[in-house]
Amino acid sequence: MSGVERVFDYVVPPALRQSLGIGMRVRVALQGRRIAGWVVALGEPDPSLPAESLRPVLQVVGHGPPTDVVELSEWAARRW
Repeated sequence: MSGVERVFDYVVPPALRQSLGIGMRVRVALQGRRIAGWVVALGEPDPSLPAESLRPVLQVVGHGPPTDVVELSEWAARRW
């Protein structure tokens, strides 16, 4: 979705955990639509978010940029 300048937390279902990595392209639900997204981090969700409010990753679509490119793009976004 263009124009979104923030990161969203999603739950990774057990069936997808082995195939998911930073930079992977995924399908997620957002605002009632299924959209494409990129995994920019893995780990525990923000503790301030109620666990029941997190939606699952629906599907792994394919490979995206490698981890170092994701990190570089995050740095560039903060810088400029």
